[in-house]
Amino acid sequence: MFQPAGSAVDLTDCARAGNWLVNSVTDMRGLSIALSENAAEVGVLVLDHAGGINREALGRVVSRTSLEWISILPKDLINDPQWSRFLVENCADYHTLPLDRE
Repeated sequence: MFQPAGSAVDLTDCARAGNWLVNSVTDMRGLSIALSENAAEVGVLVLDHAGGINREALGRVVSRTSLEWISILPKDLINDPQWSRFLVENCADYHTLPLDRE
C-alpha cells in the first residue's frame, strides 16, 4: 500500500481485518523497494495528498508491475485530466473519498 506521509486515510487496520497481508510504504523509494521484494497481487495507492506526489514517477513505477492497482483519491482528482489519464493507464479500479467501509 502506497500511502504518502501525512495521509489522513488509514486503511491498514481495515485491510488486515479482511485478512490481507499489508506492506505499507510512504515514499517512492519505499514503493520501489517493496515492489522488488514482494509478490503481491494487488496494490493500493492512497492519493489523498496527491499534490505532493510526482505523478509521472508514480506511473513509471506502477506500470512496471503486474499488480492490479486500486487508487483511493478525492473526487476532485477525477476531474483533473492528468490524474484521470493516470487512472485509466495504471489502475484496475478506484474509489473516492470518503470511503464507505462496507
